[in-house]
Amino acid sequence: MKLSPIVLFVYNRPNHVKRTLESLTENVLANESELIVYSDGPKNSNNTEEVTAIKAVRDLVQSKSWCKSVKLICDNENKGLRASIVDGVTETLRQYDRVIVLEDDLVLSRNFLTYMNESLQMYEDKKKVMHISGYSMTMDKRGLPDTYFLSLTCTWGWATWSDRWKLYMHDPQKLYNALVERNELQAFSFYGDYKDLQYQLEANLDGRVDTWAIKWYASTFLNKGLTLYPKFSLVRNIGLDSTGESLKNHVNFDVYFDENAFVYVNKIKVEESRLAYTYLSDFLRNVQRQQTPTFLQRVLHRLQKMVS
Repeated sequence: MKLSPIVLFVYNRPNHVKRTLESLTENVLANESELIVYSDGPKNSNNTEEVTAIKAVRDLVQSKSWCKSVKLICDNENKGLRASIVDGVTETLRQYDRVIVLEDDLVLSRNFLTYMNESLQMYEDKKKVMHISGYSMTMDKRGLPDTYFLSLTCTWGWATWSDRWKLYMHDPQKLYNALVERNELQAFSFYGDYKDLQYQLEANLDGRVDTWAIKWYASTFLNKGLTLYPKFSLVRNIGLDSTGESLKNHVNFDVYFDENAFVYVNKIKVEESRLAYTYLSDFLRNVQRQQTPTFLQRVLHRLQKMVS
């Protein structure tokens, strides 16, 4: 099986990075895989605490052979999460035809790399499949197979191919206009079941934030792309503790996690699962009920502070 390179984005959280790397190195295919680590620079070079934390992360990355090979790429200045990820993924996909992407707050199942590589191999020629997710939400799963397709992307441990990534569009105005012109803005946010998706795009539109994941979802959505999901999550986000750009209030997206979880990747029909869509809509509707307008305003305010 052809193995994909793994790209990991890190910043200033050595404790989180350590857990991510430890879970990665426990993976079955880790000793056969290439790891490329992008380390963003400090927002303020005079902030001793921040500079020390970034150095600790870089020293940790170089402290042992976490995978077959480890390449560390450091920025002297701060690019920010959006630019760091988009530039890093783009640069990697100039050299390779596929990539597995991680951030510094993800704990992985031992079989995460197996699932990701098998999925990348199996659906390489199915252009409608644009995204592979290693994370799976805690929605109802009754009656679902080991893997299923949804239009919604998720970027907590994900993968794609170079030809799909070329369809990524950074301009939020063009994305928004296209959704409006095609009369798909409602469908984009699950017909109102999770308006946060629309709010995120609009926040990028008026400059309140500058993020990338919502633009990638919009890009795949406009291209009728699908995301492959595992029935059982192979990833847990440990950054829901207010230390990074994930939000503590997103506890609804925390998952029961089994480090030995295994998902069989069998070729299935490339179409969105109606059952999974129904379950996801119900899940997102319940999440939205708990997210009052005041909460959403706090979310956008915090995101704005993070990227400023």
